Amino acid sequence: MSSLPPGPSGDAATACEVILCLAGSAGAGGRVSQCVPPIRKYLTVKPWRRLNFLKLCPKTSGQGDARMDRLVEIMARAPGADDEGRICSASAINTVNRRPLGDGEFYIADDMPGDCAEYYAHEYTDLEESVPVYIGEPLDGGFWSEPDEASAAQARYEAGREERRRNGGRRDQLQQSAYSTL
Repeated sequence: MSSLPPGPSGDAATACEVILCLAGSAGAGGRVSQCVPPIRKYLTVKPWRRLNFLKLCPKTSGQGDARMDRLVEIMARAPGADDEGRICSASAINTVNRRPLGDGEFYIADDMPGDCAEYYAHEYTDLEESVPVYIGEPLDGGFWSEPDEASAAQARYEAGREERRRNGGRRDQLQQSAYSTL
């Protein structure tokens, strides 16, 4: 009977765990308890060092799988590694998609950042049910929402839209609405 070679240990093992957690639906929602410790450790790594950290996993670099290498690059660069370890969350997209209107005002664009679009569509991920959705119109208080909160977010948007219309549709109302969704 042959035995399996030992797996990675230490930071290399943690890097592999992070990759697995971020690639599965748990990574998009941070809902698997086994993912909490490695994700927390990953979040202590400075953002500019995260790619090198993830490359500690033996199967990520130099193994001849360009698709895996690309996924790891996306994971390291994607916006938003929040407290739950979610990258490309609605709140992260709302932050990076702010576009200036002038006079300190902004709107939230409805285009998904390229790295996030690749992350959600990557063949090595299982994130179809976790893709944030855009609610509303960009110049009328629109914002990104987590899919499981989309109905409530739509209701919030409609209420805010009605309020903006009653108040003359002023841009300060738009800015306030956008801030309240973050």
